[in-house]
Amino acid sequence: MPVEIIGEFGTPGASSEWIEAEGKLAIKHVVKICGSPPQEMELEIVWQEHELGSYPVIALIWEDPTTRLTSVTGRNWLRTMIVIATTRTD
Repeated sequence: MPVEIIGEFGTPGASSEWIEAEGKLAIKHVVKICGSPPQEMELEIVWQEHELGSYPVIALIWEDPTTRLTSVTGRNWLRTMIVIATTRTD
């Protein structure tokens, strides 16, 4: 399953339930500010493995490996999200 990492989140040392709640809230905020991702894609919490443990990230995922971010809708949504995130001042 293809994945594009959006960013890390979470309180270090917090319980997994708390981190899960933080991630869900962060995803709702991204959708509120940037809009929903394209139909064939979803924002999800993904745990990344590291030599010192694992950490949560928000990722854009999709089922069809042929879709990738070369699809115009996926690439444009991600580009819009990045522009909004880098130009917000509040």
